[in-house]
Amino acid sequence: MLYTLTFTEPDGGKPQSHPIADGELLIGRDATCDVVLRSKDVSRRHARFFVKGGELLVEDLGSHNGVWVRGARIEKPAPVEPGAAVEIGDVKVSVKAATEAVGAGAALKAVNSDKQIKLPAKATVGRGADCDVVLDDDSVSRIDPRTRKVVATIKVGNRAAGIAVGEGAVWVTVQANEKAGLP
Repeated sequence: MLYTLTFTEPDGGKPQSHPIADGELLIGRDATCDVVLRSKDVSRRHARFFVKGGELLVEDLGSHNGVWVRGARIEKPAPVEPGAAVEIGDVKVSVKAATEAVGAGAALKAVNSDKQIKLPAKATVGRGADCDVVLDDDSVSRIDPRTRKVVATIKVGNRAAGIAVGEGAVWVTVQANEKAGLP
């Protein structure tokens, strides 16, 4: 099962969304965490989310301000259902689950890793928190409200790739110019 966790800090900053299908996400203020939060109410290594047997769980890693699920402080790893109220210190976490239908072998694969996240049969990819797969980087666009297409520009080194996803089609354009201007 693919889950999307969205972290909203009390300072009103931009929410961070992160997918998880297997493995774990370490949450805290420390730069080595998978999800780095700014709030002073969050410990350096505060909590971890992980998937076990298809079920999403959260564990408090001995933090000072705790992890709260449905208003109760947890003392051991606890299951988290989509829509459950979760708080890490004073940071609110929303949980969404993707549909069970999976595309024909479609998956996201991490660079320099064997980790893969299977994609739903229909998925939106973009920077917006309402996307199924969130690429939280300013080089990635949100959903284009006029066409309902996801349009993204991703730069890697001196290469830029433009990606547009529409009804039943995906277009990828790659330019090897450092100053490539893609839509």
